[in-house]
Amino acid sequence: MAIVTATLARRISADKLCEMEEGVVLGKVYRVDLATRRPALMFNTEYRITHIKEIINVYPNGGWLPYELLDIGGAPE
Repeated sequence: MAIVTATLARRISADKLCEMEEGVVLGKVYRVDLATRRPALMFNTEYRITHIKEIINVYPNGGWLPYELLDIGGAPE
């Protein structure tokens, strides 16, 4: 494991295919595990297309976030 802090810096991906849920505030800080960074196959319901995004797990609850929406900071714990 390589746990670091990550700040939500963007609510929507550059290609507009991945967007955070309403109510999630920019600047929110998460703890993520760098060792879990990986590509994931996703489906955009608005545009009805499949695409691939890099995701990373939130620590310790195991949820995930789109990597490109985050600013990663801090040294691993």
